[in-house]
Amino acid sequence: WWAKFKETFNDIVYKSHRHQCSTAPGGCKVDKKTEKLLKVCKRRFPCPVRPCTVMDPDSGALLMKQGEERLNSYSPTLTYLLRCNSDVTSLLSGTAIKAITAYVTDYITKTPLKTHAMFTAVKTVFSRNSDLFSGESGDRKICAR
Repeated sequence: WWAKFKETFNDIVYKSHRHQCSTAPGGCKVDKKTEKLLKVCKRRFPCPVRPCTVMDPDSGALLMKQGEERLNSYSPTLTYLLRCNSDVTSLLSGTAIKAITAYVTDYITKTPLKTHAMFTAVKTVFSRNSDLFSGESGDRKICAR
C-alpha cells in the first residue's frame, strides 16, 4: 500500500504542485490591468529553499521547510486524499487567520453573475412564460411544473 501511496503522491505533486512562470495573457508575470510584463512572479516564485522549518526572528512567522524552489508547500496526506494542488501554510497568528477567513468568505459568497444580469434573466423567464405563472394555461400539469 505504501508503494502505491508514494507513487500516486509523487505523480500528483509533479503534475499539480510545480510552478512554471508564464508570460501568456493572464500569466503570473503579466500585470492584469496593464497587460505589461512583470520582472517578478506574482505568486512569489521561486521560493527560498530551507532545509528545515524555522521561525522568522523579525516577524515571528513560521517558515515551512522548502526543499524545492518551484513547489508549493504541501501535506502528503492531504495531497493524496484531495488529489489536487493544496498549498499548506501555518495559521498561528491572528492576522493570518483573519486574512484567510476573509478570503474564503469572499470566495464562497461571490456570485457568478452581476445583479443586473441575474434580474434580466429572471425577467426574461417570467415574460416568456407568463401564461404558466398566471395559471391561464389550459394544461394543469404544465402549470404545476
